Amino acid sequence: MTMGLIQVATMVFTKLFFDACFGKKEPRAAFFGAFLYVTCPYRWFMAYHQGDLSMTLGWALLPLYAWAVLRLSSAEKGKWFYVLAGAAALAGIGYAHFVLFGTAAAFTCLWAICRKKPMALFSVAGGSVLFLLGLHQLGRLAFSDVYDVWDLVGYSIMPKGYRLGDYFNVYAFREGHPGMGLGLMIGLGAMLWLRFVEGRKAEKDVLRFFPWVAALLCVLSFRAFPWEWVQRMGAPFLRLVGAIGTPATFWGLACGCLCVPAGRALGMLVDGLDGTKA
Repeated sequence: MTMGLIQVATMVFTKLFFDACFGKKEPRAAFFGAFLYVTCPYRWFMAYHQGDLSMTLGWALLPLYAWAVLRLSSAEKGKWFYVLAGAAALAGIGYAHFVLFGTAAAFTCLWAICRKKPMALFSVAGGSVLFLLGLHQLGRLAFSDVYDVWDLVGYSIMPKGYRLGDYFNVYAFREGHPGMGLGLMIGLGAMLWLRFVEGRKAEKDVLRFFPWVAALLCVLSFRAFPWEWVQRMGAPFLRLVGAIGTPATFWGLACGCLCVPAGRALGMLVDGLDGTKA
C-alpha cells in the first residue's frame, strides 16, 4: 500500500512538473515526458526489484522540487510560496536519500548562477535548514568514527559503476545496472533527428539545461570515474564516497533528466505527423 501511494504521488508530481515545463502549448510533450519519467527503468528497478522505499520516495519528490524551482524562476507573484514548497520538497528528498539531496541542491545552485535566477538559492537554503538533522548526521559520518561499524572506510565504489554497454540495456541487465530503456532510447533518437536532420533547437533555457546535467551525471556514474582519487583526499571523503554505495544512482538521475528533452522530441514528432504544428 505504501509503495502504491508513492507511485500515485510520483504521477501527480511528475504531471505538475512537465505541465509547468511545457505549458499548454505542448501537451503531448508534457505527456511523453511524464510517461518516460514514470516508466523509467531505473526507477522501476529501485521500486519493484529492490523495494527501496527511500529511493522511490526521493524519486517521487524530485519532480515536485523541480516544479517549485521552475515556477519560482518564472512566476511574477507568489514567489515565496514556491520557495517554501521547494524547500519542503528538498528536505523530504534529503531525508529519503542524501545523494539525491546533494545532487538536486548542487544543480539548483548551478541553475541559479548560469541562468541568473537567485531566488532558487532560497529554496536550497530553506531545504538545508529543514534538513539540518540529516546534515548533522552526515557531518558525524564524515568527521567522526561513530559509523565505522558500517565498514565504509576503504570501500571503493568504482567497481559498481556502469560500463559503456550498460547504458543501452533494454530488458536484460546486470544486477543494479538497468539501462535507459526502449522508450527513452526512442525519445533521444527523435531528439537527435530533430536537431541534426531538421535543424530544430531547444528554445527554452530549461530544455538546454537538462541535457548538460544528464551528461555530467552520466560521467559520474561511469566505471572509470576516479572516485578512488576523491577518497584519497582525506578521511571525510573516504567515508562520504563510500556511503554513496554505487555510482549507478547518478545514472538513474541522468535518465530522469533526459526525460525532458526526449519527451519534447516525441511530442514534436507526433505534432508534426498529425499536422498540429508545422
